[in-house]
Amino acid sequence: MDKSDLLIIIPKHGFFYKYIANLGYQVCDPYYGNSIFFRIIREIFFRLRLPGKSIWYNKNAVLKIKYIVLFEPLLTADFIKWLLKKNPESKLILIYANKVNASISPNRIDRSLVDLWTFDKDDSERYNMHLYEGGMYFPQWVVSKQAPVYDVFYIGKDKNRLQNLRKIESDLQTHGARTMFYITWSRGWQKKDDGIHKPFLPYEKVLDYIGKSKAILHLLDGAQKGITLRIQESLIHKVKLITDDSSLVKYDFYNPHNIFILGKDDLNNLRNFLDTPYENVQSVFFKHVFFNQMVNDIISDCLD
Repeated sequence: MDKSDLLIIIPKHGFFYKYIANLGYQVCDPYYGNSIFFRIIREIFFRLRLPGKSIWYNKNAVLKIKYIVLFEPLLTADFIKWLLKKNPESKLILIYANKVNASISPNRIDRSLVDLWTFDKDDSERYNMHLYEGGMYFPQWVVSKQAPVYDVFYIGKDKNRLQNLRKIESDLQTHGARTMFYITWSRGWQKKDDGIHKPFLPYEKVLDYIGKSKAILHLLDGAQKGITLRIQESLIHKVKLITDDSSLVKYDFYNPHNIFILGKDDLNNLRNFLDTPYENVQSVFFKHVFFNQMVNDIISDCLD
């Protein structure tokens, strides 16, 4: 697929924007006004459904182009209707990179005009969306392997689960694991130094921690049920995975030497699990690892 035929719409302050742009795609923010002040004003317009809210819609999204791929963060049904009206000849594809409960409801989208995709198995069934079971990784994300400093690395937001996270960390430590739990506040405005929560960590720094760790921890709470970013990191960088997602035993990449399932595997065997080498695995996942492949796969499916 020719990249000039495609526009990708995703918030500019978001996690993926700069990486997508670096791959040579046309990318634009859905809205104008992205300073904190204007975002507050814009949110008031949207929440109160004030007239003239389309003044916030980014006119750079209006162009003659074959495909428009949208990622769901911050999108509204009204924005998608506006985009369809302004780009009547474009094929619109909406991708849920997060669980639906944190985003616009698929039930508000006209399925005859927009193709809906998700990485989450449960959301795929619940909302009758296409399920993508490949990755969404970027070639720029390269881990420099180092001598292990940590046995288990975890990064995630508090999300009112601090007590559970601290119990899991304690259990791992009791069974001999050297841990690094990097827990951030759920919201940016909560920033304060309490000796527990840590500041936002750029992904390049996350990769540095992964490179220093024998295993990474992935928890289902709040995450998608599918091949999440943590699982992709494990497979791509050949770092072991500790998780409470027992459904991973059904995937072709499952190997008990690489994946330790909390609640199923015996914690008394954790030290041995961590100390044995990672075993290479074969999986269809490796045919669909990167962002470019995902875009081509989804657009090809829309053409069938």
